[in-house]
Amino acid sequence: MKLISPLGHVDVVIPTPLAVTRTIGPWTVGNVLGRGGHGKVFMGTSTKNEVVALKVMDVAAGDAAFVSEVQVNAVLTQLADKEDDGGRILRQKEVICCEDELVSVHVPVVPWTLADLVGGWSSGRCIPHTLMGVKFIHDRGWMHHDLKPTNVGVRGEPPRAVLLDVGTSGFLEDDDGSMEPEPGCGGTVTYFAPERELQPYNHSVDIWVMGIIGYEVTYGHHPFKFLLNPWRKGEEHEKLRPVFEKKYQEAIERLAADCKGARESPTAGYIHLGSFLAKMLRYPWAQANCEPRIAIDEKARHD
Repeated sequence: MKLISPLGHVDVVIPTPLAVTRTIGPWTVGNVLGRGGHGKVFMGTSTKNEVVALKVMDVAAGDAAFVSEVQVNAVLTQLADKEDDGGRILRQKEVICCEDELVSVHVPVVPWTLADLVGGWSSGRCIPHTLMGVKFIHDRGWMHHDLKPTNVGVRGEPPRAVLLDVGTSGFLEDDDGSMEPEPGCGGTVTYFAPERELQPYNHSVDIWVMGIIGYEVTYGHHPFKFLLNPWRKGEEHEKLRPVFEKKYQEAIERLAADCKGARESPTAGYIHLGSFLAKMLRYPWAQANCEPRIAIDEKARHD
């Protein structure tokens, strides 16, 4: 059976019902859609043919974290509804408190994330749409704080992006606002901008991640993946920086060369974003490519 998400307009195929069903409020719990540090995300359906994502967290696992996440989700949902985000931000529909669980209900349900499509044509088409979602929250003083391929949902045809897991987003007090580094606290290390764990940072760290994601989408792999963050204080981290810089320069040179090649021998319908991705991946301590990181507004003017 196919159901239509009320906000997402996404066709979702509902599998054969489970032999033993469970309900949370008006929602019948279906298959697992994903897993996080403090719980799981399930598909939920209603008798009104609605489909939602149910994020279920054990109370003991993260009550305070859940409350904070719910509050941020509520603010961003209100902003997205009021100011028309074009369907680029995940909405929080309601919150249900059970005896030993906390449940947040979200729409739309997305059939894929960029992680499922890395290296494919469809994922590349999602990058501009993802950037506009990031721009929407940046323009209103927020930054996502945990962008990565698994946190960008993909739906529809042509494919459109939905920013997921927005409940961990951070708010900057003003245009020049920044956040203090908190090494080891939250986020995904392999997508951290170099400054994030070293000095006060702002929403530009999201731009860095979009450069990484753009590279992954183009080439099918992360350009310089480390288990430890080379850009954190401490000898075990700092000793990785020469290797990081070597891999970094190789990635930047590849982007530049392939972008030049695509311009000299264009293929109909294909645009190589190498020069823009390189500008998103600027950082101040690079041997080259150390100018200020490009802003999304600048990227949009070139499109």
